Amino acid sequence: MTKTVLIENITIGDSVKASILGDVLLENGRIKEVGPSIKKEADIRIDATGKGWIVVPGFIDMHIHGASGFDVMDGTAEALNGLAHALPREGTTSFLATT
Repeated sequence: MTKTVLIENITIGDSVKASILGDVLLENGRIKEVGPSIKKEADIRIDATGKGWIVVPGFIDMHIHGASGFDVMDGTAEALNGLAHALPREGTTSFLATT
């Protein structure tokens, strides 16, 4: 069953403009749509007005040795997989393992 959440009036970080006020539509926990005004039905609607919430694109870490107890210098698939699973919780969606 699909579950949708619409977050309205949230500050959206943008690489072209500093930021815009808009909406974010989530479907089953994943971002489905981002825009200035999304006019769709949703199971849950959240008004972010005055909450200070900001949504930004995922970060790219271009120099990382390790995190969450995983170390690139271990040279194992387990270490890299551990990083790949731990980093998104901090907003990092891509990384370059550095030795």
